Amino acid sequence: MPVPVRHHFVRLAALAAAAILVAACGKSQDAGFTGFPAPEVTTFVVEPKAVPATYEYVGQTAGSKDVEVRARVTGILERKLYQEGAPVKAGQVLFVIDPRQLAAQTAALEADVTRAQAQKAQAERD
Repeated sequence: MPVPVRHHFVRLAALAAAAILVAACGKSQDAGFTGFPAPEVTTFVVEPKAVPATYEYVGQTAGSKDVEVRARVTGILERKLYQEGAPVKAGQVLFVIDPRQLAAQTAALEADVTRAQAQKAQAERD
């Protein structure tokens, strides 16, 4: 049976498309980009060996006794006479406060006492 012309035309078109596809996939000699170079890699030989075990733990500590340090008087601190975290004894001096402000307050209070004594003496005379 003879093959119609239309089938020959379809076969010819399919063959031409395949040829164009194969030609497009081939490497061109005059192309500017030839691809990325192979990356450099480092290799080494794996060998079994003993490694010391190390352990790390997360934790919190708290002191057995907490103490709140409060000043009995106000003033400017000149020196701190203890180290943070070190034990201290009862009565141990911890800070040195600038004495000038306290001396001025003492003098003002002594003047008030002297004035009160003078007023008392004046009141007794009257």
